[in-house]
Amino acid sequence: MGKKKSKKLSNPFSTGGGGGHFEAQVQASFVALMLTAGSAPCIPNLPISKIKLQGKFAGYDTDDLIIFVEKPSSNQKQKILGQIKHTINITEKDSIFKDVIQAAWNDFNNDSLFSKGIDVIALITGPLSLSDINDTRTILDWSRQSETAEEFFKKVELTYFSSRGKQNKLQAFRTNLRKANNGNAVSDEALFEFLKHFHVLGYDLDLISGVTLSLLHSLLGQYSQENASFLWARIVDEVQSTNKNAGTISLESLPPDLKVIFAQKPYAVIPDEFSKPQISSAKPDWNQLSYSSDLAIANLLGSWNEQAKSDLDIISQLTSKDSASWLANMREILHQPASPLILRNGKWHVTARIELWQQLGARLFDDNLDRFKKSAVKILTERDPQFDLPIEERFAASVYGKVSAYSPEIRKGMAESLALLGNKPNYLTHSSQHKPRMTAVVAVREILNNAD
Repeated sequence: MGKKKSKKLSNPFSTGGGGGHFEAQVQASFVALMLTAGSAPCIPNLPISKIKLQGKFAGYDTDDLIIFVEKPSSNQKQKILGQIKHTINITEKDSIFKDVIQAAWNDFNNDSLFSKGIDVIALITGPLSLSDINDTRTILDWSRQSETAEEFFKKVELTYFSSRGKQNKLQAFRTNLRKANNGNAVSDEALFEFLKHFHVLGYDLDLISGVTLSLLHSLLGQYSQENASFLWARIVDEVQSTNKNAGTISLESLPPDLKVIFAQKPYAVIPDEFSKPQISSAKPDWNQLSYSSDLAIANLLGSWNEQAKSDLDIISQLTSKDSASWLANMREILHQPASPLILRNGKWHVTARIELWQQLGARLFDDNLDRFKKSAVKILTERDPQFDLPIEERFAASVYGKVSAYSPEIRKGMAESLALLGNKPNYLTHSSQHKPRMTAVVAVREILNNAD
């Protein structure tokens, strides 16, 4: 595909002086991140090594700043091609958005300057309408989270999953990419790949009371006893001076006074007497706990979700107790030192299950195993309702209410317990001979009987 020449990107705000001020502030924010060893957006956890201003002189069409990031301990290198527009409308007919897409498309297809799958392109703006930025960012996030172009377009088109606003934003990208591609339509696959590399970042640096400036002042204040606003002005001044000459800013090229302020400070070291490893205490004997029998049932469950009503019903069946009182005992165990229970967002997990199986197996009796078998068969024969949907709609199963009655946690825990009963039955010393292993065998037979 031929490269269509892009024109110098400008807008009325820029020609009035405001655009240049906003551009310098955005560029300076990346310099501040570089000085403080921060990470650039879009490419997390990689420090900035240098920033090239006015990329036109280096052959880029996306020309306001090129941010180079590099991991010192490896050869991993990436870059962000940044176009700064204080005001823009992401629509089919907006001339500024058309020029931004033209420049981005040219660079995206320039293999000597842009590495697909590694580098990214960022449109950096001032204020956008809430619906404008939310709809645009959502479809861009969907493109990066979708495995294929077909899956992505299905999400955008699906009425219950998407919206007219998101569909309009996608059409704005499609229309302007066609214009950028010399009037030739861009395939769905090419559009999908372009969107995966494209980001929209909102900066409120045009406001003195803005959040971004406040955060930058707070960050800079960690490195200097001077007024943080003075230090920020010093960085902006250095950026404007370099910008006039279309230069490149790196740690090495900065003035000595700035480098001294941001020089690496020595780390404080914890004294040896405080950092010596403590002698580990003996492992707790969970068999001596007042709730040991309840913990034995918890280990038989393996994991569960206390927010799933069906899981609570199973707990009541296994314990012959009200699930709320049994969970209260679990919370008491949760606060014990070296507790074998973990609770996150209502989801419980038992750790060191084999160790607990050895310690608490004697607390499981025939009636416990009978109730367990009945519950395991009931849970593991439930057919996942997502398979009632066509293959292409199963990713949205939760939207359609096609979810299992039992949580994934309790299904996994029960399956693991069947394996423990079949392979480590000898620890259940108070159950009938062969009862644990036969419980597993019969349960598996009933679960798979008549299965498709």
